[in-house]
Amino acid sequence: MSFPDLRAYINWLDECGEVVRIKESVSTKFDIARHEEEHDGKKTVYFENVAGFDMPVVGNIFNNRRNIASVLGVKPDQELSHRIIEASKNPIPTKLVNAAPLKDIRIPESDVDLTKQIPNPMHFEGDVGHYISSGVIVARDPQSGKRNLSFARMLIKDGKTIVLMVNLYRHLAEIHRRNEKLGKDTEVAIVIGVDPVTWLEGAMPDRIVPIDVDELEVAGALRGEALEVVKCDTIDLEVPANAEIVIEGVILNGAREEEGPYGDYSRVYDGPPRLNPVIKVKGITRRKDAIYLDCLPGSFDNWLLGGVCREADILQHLQKTMPNVNAVCLPEGGCCRFHAVVQISKKFESDSMSAIIGALGPTEASRDVKWVIVVDDDIDPFDPIRVQWAVATRSQWDRDLILVPRMPMALDPSAITRTPEPIRKMGDVLSTKAGLDATIPFDQPDKMQHFRRVSVPPAVKAQAK
Repeated sequence: MSFPDLRAYINWLDECGEVVRIKESVSTKFDIARHEEEHDGKKTVYFENVAGFDMPVVGNIFNNRRNIASVLGVKPDQELSHRIIEASKNPIPTKLVNAAPLKDIRIPESDVDLTKQIPNPMHFEGDVGHYISSGVIVARDPQSGKRNLSFARMLIKDGKTIVLMVNLYRHLAEIHRRNEKLGKDTEVAIVIGVDPVTWLEGAMPDRIVPIDVDELEVAGALRGEALEVVKCDTIDLEVPANAEIVIEGVILNGAREEEGPYGDYSRVYDGPPRLNPVIKVKGITRRKDAIYLDCLPGSFDNWLLGGVCREADILQHLQKTMPNVNAVCLPEGGCCRFHAVVQISKKFESDSMSAIIGALGPTEASRDVKWVIVVDDDIDPFDPIRVQWAVATRSQWDRDLILVPRMPMALDPSAITRTPEPIRKMGDVLSTKAGLDATIPFDQPDKMQHFRRVSVPPAVKAQAK
């Protein structure tokens, strides 16, 4: 189902009974997060009256897989990955337009005050301040000229300054490094409140969309039609014309300021404050009736936004050498990062271990995976009950469990706290990762029938329909 912009998607969710409307006045400090947390994984939350601001806030728009599948027109299973992989290989050029509701209100640099003009929430009690958590960052690679989309947490330092934590492995960090080597600032546009498909594209891992591929064009491929874009006012970038709000600015060459602590996707605080790049805001454009999109860190919304694209990335990687890999699920119980379930059509006894090692490979998506379960093709990897059944009936720890020490990891406190300080100062976190073969073993062919799941005869099932 195609949605031209964020508000059309919200209207559809509302018609489906998926939206809870909060009419009383709410504060950006904790109130918004409180309601989002209450309805996490259940409902989209629309805040009609945000104290001190003239725009509503919406959150939890991707609170389940069905919502994401609906915007892509597929089923909430491996079809999501197949659609994403297909789009990544078939970008559609953008369409430049001269006018858009995004230009209804223009705020020049001299009048910008992020603390008063944009309702950026403060989510958790230990957060250092108010953050932009939902903004898609548009930047241009100075070498290829292609436009990159990405996410990064962004601290509102003051009315005109943002400090962003850029993942060192992401293309935005590489673009920033390339510009700094040239002695240049990096122009960026922070897009808040875009159509749901383009929002999803912003979470694409770097392996599935290389740095020399234009991500606004991949967004068009995901949408099934060219994405209309409009030029920014103060920087040389184009942004989606259907956006609600765009903050234009530059990442300053050589500038670093403290950022953090921040309650991130793993529902823990990301260590002590650290020095991170600085954005100087040059202007804001917005619709006159703009809607602010929020994303609660550590919510189903946050997990699935990142996780669905990571599933596609890992699946594509595995299928290059193992075409009998059918699906990859990063379940919500592992923050859609730390745990992976891989479904295979097993042909050799070694297939399971090959899939485990492949899923743990040191790339952006798999770097965070610490626990892999491999299941047969009669087990739905997106059904946690079936997966646990396979673990219970098809695995033995002494023969089916593998441990892989000294692997890279991210926001896992159990790994961070056990990594020696000299290693952490180098930007590395070490983890022992694990994989479990929960498939039917081939070494005793005469006993394989013992592993088959019972079922009612198909003819009898047909009679009931």
